[in-house]
Amino acid sequence: MAAASADMGRMAEYRMVVDKAGPGFVRTVLPITLGLPILAYLLSYFLGVAWFLFYVHITLATVWVGTDIFFRYSLAPAVGASGPATAMSLIPNLTPRLMTVGESLTLGVVGSGIGLAHQFGYFANPTVFVYGALVVAVGVIYFAFVPLHHYQVEMLQELDSAEPDGERVGELNDTAMRWLMGMTVLLAVMLFMMVGMRGLVPI
Repeated sequence: MAAASADMGRMAEYRMVVDKAGPGFVRTVLPITLGLPILAYLLSYFLGVAWFLFYVHITLATVWVGTDIFFRYSLAPAVGASGPATAMSLIPNLTPRLMTVGESLTLGVVGSGIGLAHQFGYFANPTVFVYGALVVAVGVIYFAFVPLHHYQVEMLQELDSAEPDGERVGELNDTAMRWLMGMTVLLAVMLFMMVGMRGLVPI
């Protein structure tokens, strides 16, 4: 059985994730999910090109929600129904890529959303929807970088052990899926807050 991820250290965990996802994959994903929002905000702040930040935010958010729903309701059940052997061979290759995309998308979407709210002046006279969106953003980041990250790293460590425990891998995966369900709920709440910020929800 693998050692607990707490014994590893966060930087060592990320090095493991990068190694397993593939440095080339990470170098492709991060400029899109993190570099584009930063570039878009700078263009918006210094040149007034707010439309590009809006476009980047909506595009990344669409990919984020779509990935979450596809994985939670299509891919994960299909892997589970394929049997332990398929899951044990697929998870070591799939999980680090999902972690790379999911965690960087979380930062990219939340960061570009905050930048967009700043550029649109929502913080000058914040409504309950602005405060609500910030609270949900904190919750989303917590879910992505604490429980989901922890259980996914635990799965990778278990699969790296000399004698992986398939039952434990399944339990860790089930727990991660429950947290992912919570993430889906938070995303739905975030969408409601965004609609409210646009003044389309009567209060």
